[in-house]
Amino acid sequence: KAPEYTFKDYLTWLDGVNRGSGDMWTEDAYSSFNASERFPELDLPVYFFMGANDYNTPLEAAKKYYQTLVAPSGKKLIIFEESAHTPFLAEP
Repeated sequence: KAPEYTFKDYLTWLDGVNRGSGDMWTEDAYSSFNASERFPELDLPVYFFMGANDYNTPLEAAKKYYQTLVAPSGKKLIIFEESAHTPFLAEP
């Protein structure tokens, strides 16, 4: 419903979603990944768009990283209170 997205954008998104997460759930490199250790500082503007009810990427985990992240160019955490993993669909 967001005017920024075309019908083709939704089809492309669905194509990616239908492929699943695959290796994310089975590879040790993914299950042991720690963003705070790997990327403690980012020298570019950083934006986190989070659904408050997201179980795939829990808000608390994102908040923890956000609080420790050093971002000299700025950082912002935007929380969509009525959304889960797809706030662009739930709260256009």
